Amino acid sequence: MKKPNRYICLLIVFTIIQARPSFSQTRELKPGQQVPDLEFSTAYNYKTGKPAPFKITDLKGKLIILDFWGTFCEPCLEGFPKLDSMQKHFGDKIQICTVNSQSKAVIDKFFKVHTAVFKPSLPFITGDT
Repeated sequence: MKKPNRYICLLIVFTIIQARPSFSQTRELKPGQQVPDLEFSTAYNYKTGKPAPFKITDLKGKLIILDFWGTFCEPCLEGFPKLDSMQKHFGDKIQICTVNSQSKAVIDKFFKVHTAVFKPSLPFITGDT
């Protein structure tokens, strides 16, 4: 029996991957399109310092900067003091939010164990997928 061509197998795999339905409800935005009113339900440290969800519409009129980071990313951690000062400098004109895939408990434990790492007073969006 003849072996299937490796390139044909790869083509079939890529076709299946491209044809599968998207698992997320997000869609690509083009310049000028309105951002959907996303709710950040896993956020904490936004205004109150406690866990509290907020929506994009709560930030209307502000420049929104999302800082994707990880506890394993040294350059990310080194940037926290600069992000915090930028937020304080620009005040209500911008909102910087830190976004992480880890849970709030993991992040809290990280900052408790690593006391030398600066913890900004910015909103943390945790458990992001």
